[in-house]
Amino acid sequence: MVNNSLRKDYLKASVIGLIIIAVSFFIHIHPSFNSMINFKTSVYNTENACFSNDYIQVVLDYHKDHPVFSRRPMTTFLIETVKEVTGVGLAASFALVGFFFFYVNGLLVYALSRFLKSTSGQALWSMLLYHLSFTILFPYFRTTYTYDEPLQYFFCLLALIGIYKPANWLMVLGLTGAVFARESSLVVFPSFFLLYYFKGSEGFKIRWDVIRKALLFAVPVVIYLGYYGYHLSTFQAGVEADYDEASIRVSQLSYNFQSNAYTLETISLFLIVNLFPLVLLFLQPRSDRSGMLIKAFWVLLGLNTIMVLLGARVSESRVLTLPLLLLWPLMGGYVQAIGSDLIVQLRGKKMRIVLLISMMMMALAAYFGAFKVYEQTGAKADENLFNEYFFMVLFTSGMLLLLHAFRKKV
Repeated sequence: MVNNSLRKDYLKASVIGLIIIAVSFFIHIHPSFNSMINFKTSVYNTENACFSNDYIQVVLDYHKDHPVFSRRPMTTFLIETVKEVTGVGLAASFALVGFFFFYVNGLLVYALSRFLKSTSGQALWSMLLYHLSFTILFPYFRTTYTYDEPLQYFFCLLALIGIYKPANWLMVLGLTGAVFARESSLVVFPSFFLLYYFKGSEGFKIRWDVIRKALLFAVPVVIYLGYYGYHLSTFQAGVEADYDEASIRVSQLSYNFQSNAYTLETISLFLIVNLFPLVLLFLQPRSDRSGMLIKAFWVLLGLNTIMVLLGARVSESRVLTLPLLLLWPLMGGYVQAIGSDLIVQLRGKKMRIVLLISMMMMALAAYFGAFKVYEQTGAKADENLFNEYFFMVLFTSGMLLLLHAFRKKV
């Protein structure tokens, strides 16, 4: 009976996830928008088709030929394999691989949420909030430019499930795959180690147990270093390319804040990705914000944000998303708790009047922030829904904070 109920829960999650993935896919190929999949300019996709095979060919060639990106062969291999096996065009293969892993990752978020003792409803909300996150709903628009991230998230989520199952082999496999998908995955290691070590542990002591567990985290690093050395020895100009790439990376801080427009975009994109999850976390009771998963999230958010500001372009907003892997499984429970409180809070006539006034004020503030302050430096506002999404983030987050502030005063 329990197994039947569990199967129904996962079937429901599978169907809902598939619907959202389909919506995201159709947004990307809609003629009104300009994504990597249907990318159209005076040079690429001049016939204005749903799939821009010529542009995706350039993208794949770049990832195969660039000395740094060629170290991440898995996504490229999968795209070319799907094309060869199915016979569909290159852009369609690119979309199939990316959206397939985004879909599977949603189910992994659901499964991880259940491992963390969430109810079926809470886990569904967690999966929904994952799918509706900015860089998951709009992964292939300029300037997000998603490529290896779906596979990176897949392996990171496998590692998290391995930590909580527990299954050491799955954790090591997930961490190894994540590093091979994107070497920047190394930034998750400190947070994942905290989760792995302190799960069921009362304190941190230098003893054999620490060394043994640390050695498990060293395995993916050693394997990747071996691969990295092999790649450098076989790829022409590999070392020189790494030096060139490093020199570019260290200049990204000045790039992200080079002008008022870029500074506002940097701040706005951080808010687009992180504001709503952080508001949900802030509105939880203090006891629910002190668990090890939340502490690991703060560590990863700090490390990743510093790394992105110093070594990446924030306009490629996908680079800001990694810390949410630790928060998505919990967010469904947060939403249900806040929703229950709001239902009780809004029963009074006085609060409904406050709600109406607050909505009008917040709509104006959100419109100003999303459409007047935030300016896209690398894309046109009419070719995507970034400003509209930012409006919803500001409006929803602001309303939750206002209602929380009024709750004790009215």
